[in-house]
Amino acid sequence: MDFYIKPVNVENWREVISLSVNENQKSFIETNAFSIAESKFYTYWNPSALYYGEELIGFAMYGHVPQENRVWLDRFMIDKSCQGRGYGKGVLICLINHIVNKYKCNEIYLSIFEENKLALKLYKDFGFYVNGEIDYGGETVMVLNIEK
Repeated sequence: MDFYIKPVNVENWREVISLSVNENQKSFIETNAFSIAESKFYTYWNPSALYYGEELIGFAMYGHVPQENRVWLDRFMIDKSCQGRGYGKGVLICLINHIVNKYKCNEIYLSIFEENKLALKLYKDFGFYVNGEIDYGGETVMVLNIEK
């Protein structure tokens, strides 16, 4: 089975908004419903459903923020029922490749609460590094440099 990404659309949005993280992770990320709503006002965001085979396993939102001229992985979550199975690593590879192909970018930015130790380790394992910036929500900014 393979990991793949689909836009959130009329067929899958209800299932996507039913996904959630564990209780102790909820302060680290906005709900998927909030993210989808946000994408309707900031149209550069691309809300996406993450699948493993036919199973919906998570949600991501990414985009090119024009006022910064940066490509961001703004949201990334794996449903609590799917955590601990290696799905995050598998689908993050797919997601990074998708973003690089779509935007032909050299860097991908994200922000994270440093208390989110598991996600911080995951991103560091993928080569993201802390660049010293703090975003508007008090999160630490990380960057992945893409080798061409």
